[in-house]
Amino acid sequence: MDKLSAGEKEILLLSLIWAMFKASGRRVPFIFDTLLGRLDKTHKSTVLSKLIPASGEQTLVLSTDTEIDEFHYDLIKPHLSHVYTLDFDNEKQSVSIHPDYFFTAGNEG
Repeated sequence: MDKLSAGEKEILLLSLIWAMFKASGRRVPFIFDTLLGRLDKTHKSTVLSKLIPASGEQTLVLSTDTEIDEFHYDLIKPHLSHVYTLDFDNEKQSVSIHPDYFFTAGNEG
């Protein structure tokens, strides 16, 4: 394990999660937080087109504005029911919620 890169460790963990989904035959709620940050483009595409759709009806994907670009957004878009952007205001110490993704403002409903 010590010789694996951060991305390789993430792929290993995602493989274990995927195996549990497949073995259980159940679709359980799941939250992925900054899931794609350490993955290359090929692995991002696979996670978004295979793992996320197989994860269940109640899956939350929390991403940064650099994790999911327009290409990857188009891959996952058919599997999305809601999209939000959370903006933290340092001055007010508060979060505002917008019903769109970072680069889709005004284009999504």
